[in-house]
Amino acid sequence: MSRIELWTDASGKNNKYGWAYAIHRNDILIDKNYGLCDCENVFEAEIIAVINGIKNMPSSITKDIISICSDCRVLLEGMKREKYYNSLMLELKELTKDLKVRWIYIPGHSGISKNQRVDSLARKLIV
Repeated sequence: MSRIELWTDASGKNNKYGWAYAIHRNDILIDKNYGLCDCENVFEAEIIAVINGIKNMPSSITKDIISICSDCRVLLEGMKREKYYNSLMLELKELTKDLKVRWIYIPGHSGISKNQRVDSLARKLIV
């Protein structure tokens, strides 16, 4: 079984919000992407980063346990709830319902290289 990690982050400045993800299989980067989103806040951009990562994950690895690594505590705590009032959280819950997911909190800006890479990508378009 492969070790799958989806690293995500988002950033915002002057009402512009960027998102990014990186997918690693056994510590090898297999896909990454980033972009701008039409969001209300950085929390929504964080959700969009995870949604995009899951949607772009190769189907061959979605049967493995997927560790979703994020520095957004609100997102991680939100995924434990039974009811959602945010349409993006509803979409994310639907996308992950048949996956084996481990939600992992990663302290932001703490020198963890994979987190720093997605942070840099998320900031790339908002500067």
